[in-house]
Amino acid sequence: MSKSKEKANASIVEQVHDSDDDYVLTTSCNSGVYDNKWVLDSGCTLHMTFRRDWFSSYETSRGTVLMGNNATCKIVGIGSVWGRCHDGIVRTITEVYDVFDLKKNLISLGTLDNQGYKYMSE
Repeated sequence: MSKSKEKANASIVEQVHDSDDDYVLTTSCNSGVYDNKWVLDSGCTLHMTFRRDWFSSYETSRGTVLMGNNATCKIVGIGSVWGRCHDGIVRTITEVYDVFDLKKNLISLGTLDNQGYKYMSE
């Protein structure tokens, strides 16, 4: 893999249902804005989105978040986001931050791990 590919900003993630208990995650690098997708990010410390319309509960909040490129973005709110998954079940992600000027929706793998969720990658 070339160094330029290793430094890709983010990967778009899709979850493919393989059997009742197994899931496969596929990724592809792309620099476009994907406002309907979530990126599973191992370096991200917070769940973040710029999609205010996705929140099912919302409170105004202030602060900043330091991004991987050393830029800072403003936090404007926090709440819960729900969505229908590939299996038809509606799931809720709590403590999601509404971040101004964010370009991708990020799910923090570290936060999921701290909350007791399990994930696997190869």
